[in-house]
Amino acid sequence: AVEEVGGGEPVLPACAAMPDAMPRLGPGIVYIKTHKTASTTMQGVVMRIALNRGLRTFLTKKAHTVDVTGFRTRQVMPLGHLVSFGDGGGDAQVWLNHVYYDPVLFDLVPSANHTLMTVVRHPATTFVSAFNAFKLKQVVGKDVDTIVSQLKHDPVTAATLVHDKLNKPRDRHLDLLSLEGEASHFGGPLKHHALYGKAYMAGVERLRSQACGGKWFMVVAERLHESLLVMAKMYGLSADDMLYYSHRVASSSSSHSLSDDDKEVVGAAQPVSMALYDMANRLLDRYVELYGAEQMREDILDFEADLAEVREVCSKELQDRTDINVRTSNLKKGRSPDARVSAWRNDPVKRRQQCEALAAANFDKN
Repeated sequence: AVEEVGGGEPVLPACAAMPDAMPRLGPGIVYIKTHKTASTTMQGVVMRIALNRGLRTFLTKKAHTVDVTGFRTRQVMPLGHLVSFGDGGGDAQVWLNHVYYDPVLFDLVPSANHTLMTVVRHPATTFVSAFNAFKLKQVVGKDVDTIVSQLKHDPVTAATLVHDKLNKPRDRHLDLLSLEGEASHFGGPLKHHALYGKAYMAGVERLRSQACGGKWFMVVAERLHESLLVMAKMYGLSADDMLYYSHRVASSSSSHSLSDDDKEVVGAAQPVSMALYDMANRLLDRYVELYGAEQMREDILDFEADLAEVREVCSKELQDRTDINVRTSNLKKGRSPDARVSAWRNDPVKRRQQCEALAAANFDKN
């Protein structure tokens, strides 16, 4: 059963105090991917950081989402060394995958010093994008427009229907694509925890309190460039480390747009995810203030000029999709993507071309 949330009280308390200094995170990185939030673009950024620094990286061999029970036995890829799955031994310096939060992540990546990062996006936009991209109409039995209409007229019944269809299967991770999907990365998995139950809310509260304390960083998808520059400060990286190249083109299946009114309705059906999203924006406002608002404006102009150069270079470099697929296949087998690997490590232009090619390949289909 879905336990009630609300009753006039805030779903999650606001931060009692905002950080008084820019947090210093890492040096290891635990990055929890969230579906349909630009998290694969962020995965490409983090992967390139790992590649450039030769960091051993945990990237799961199979499955987009990993349950906590599989952490210690699943084969992983030490990507920074570009060797076969499961080889290398020792602790990793980077974790990046779709995953439910569990403290064992910090056993796998002790150099993260009990800090992590994730990405949030407006929960209404995330839900609709995931619903269409993963063809969840076939599971729920209703399309997005019908669900939004029913949320307007009988929100409890409509939301319960979606939760019942997506949260109960025990062999899939559809709760991460459902209403409250973003929060469920930290409160779930819902096959074990009741939605809005004590265990669920304790997990979400952990994220809230750690983020308020400056320990965990939440990238805001709609403010990606601000988030990336703040992240660079937190992890002691440069703006060049944050450059990315996205090769994706939105398909008709995932580009369903919501009116402002519909967005509000779908957001209201996800009170916990909305609370986390609002908090992430308030925290980012504070970090921009600490960064220096004027400095941020100047750095974004420089950063976006560099991105334009990356797009120009990589759009020419990566016209052949077959070449991209070959590189992806080679990486998944643990082999160097091509013979130029030694050259691009030492040549900034070639490094940018190759690394952004790796980011564009995306490594999975989410």
